[in-house]
This record gives sequence, structure tokens and C-alpha cells, in this order.
Amino acid sequence: MECKYCHRPLEQRPGGRRREYCDDACRQRAHRLRQGEAAAIRAEQEIESWGVFLPATVKYLAGLLAAGNWDTARKLANLMLAEQDFSRRKKPRDTSDRAELEQARADLSRIRQDRAREAEQLRALLAKRETALAVQAKVIEDLESKIEQERRGSAQVQEQCRQIVATLNMKLGRLAEENHTLARENLNLARQVAELDARLAESRSEQVEALTIQLVELEQENIRLKRAQS
Repeated sequence: MECKYCHRPLEQRPGGRRREYCDDACRQRAHRLRQGEAAAIRAEQEIESWGVFLPATVKYLAGLLAAGNWDTARKLANLMLAEQDFSRRKKPRDTSDRAELEQARADLSRIRQDRAREAEQLRALLAKRETALAVQAKVIEDLESKIEQERRGSAQVQEQCRQIVATLNMKLGRLAEENHTLARENLNLARQVAELDARLAESRSEQVEALTIQLVELEQENIRLKRAQS
């Protein structure tokens, strides 16, 4: 896609708003061009209602009207029409006609000089304004670039955070599985300890019973020995 004003290729930013101009300066120039063309058409139509002029004269008068100098343009057109009327005559009728013509030519020259100075001043003002717009466009472009960089940096940080959270969740899942396994092992150990305690208690009971029987037998044997001696 090209710029609508200077026709230079445009680079579109992914995910951004569709660009139609290089910068704000081109956008402002295109806007002024559209306004100038519309104003020029209206001015030319107005001038055609005044009289017949050369194309260059129509363009010059249209520029005056577009700049808002209606009185100057009308006065200049009247002078030109008077000069046309005078030139159509074969001979001047008297000295007053010649003086009027010379005065009209002098006024026309002075008006042209004034308009030339005004045009030069206007061009200087437009150049300054375009420079200021270019600076503003550069500042805006830098800000947009910084915002884009910050957005990308934020996206990277968010992605890193998501990766860290995913890793922690994975580790927590593993720890939960290990805790569950340990709990099962502890339960099995507790059962084994209980079985060993039961077996030990049973074994002790059997041993106590056997020892008791042996003691009884020894006492009985002792009694028999005492009786035998007596």
C-alpha cells in the first residue's frame, strides 16, 4: 500500500491501525490539498461570473479568493477588465483615458508585488508549519515505538510468569503424588508394626505361660525332694 499523498510505500504494523499516510505531515498536506481544490473550483466559478480572463489570470485570482482576499481580487479583476476594454479601442479618446490606463497598470503592478510578498510570507509560514508537523509526527512515531516495545516486553514477562507458574504447578503435582505414596507407605508400616506388636505380645504370653508351668513343676519337684529327705 502507498501513501495517499506522496505515494511512497507504507509499512503496516501487525495488529495496529491501518496506515494511509507516511505521517501527520502527509495527512495535513493531503487535507489542505483537498480543501484547496474545492476552494479553487468555487473561486474559478466566481471569477467566471465577473468576466473573461486568461487561464493564468483566473488561477491567480482564484488564489487570492482562496486566501480570503476578496476585495483585492475584485479590484484587480475590475482593473483588468478596464484594461481589456481600453485595449479594444483603436485610439484613446483623450489624455484622461491614457492617464487612467497608466494608473490602472501601476495599480496592477503594485497589487502583483503585494501579492507576491504575501505569497512568499505564506510559503514561509507553511514551511514552518510543515516542519513543526514533521517534528510532532516524529515525536508521535517515537512514542508509538516505545509503547510497542513496552507492550512486547510486557508480553514477554507475562509469558515467563506463565511458564514459571506451569513449572511450579508441575512440581506441586509431583510433590502431591510423592506425599500420597509416602502416606500409603506409612500406612503399610503402621500395619506391619501393629502385626509385630501383636505377635510379640502373643509370644510373650506364651513364654510367661511356659515359665509359669516350669516354676510350678520345680516347686512340685522341690516338695517331693523335701518329703523324700524327711
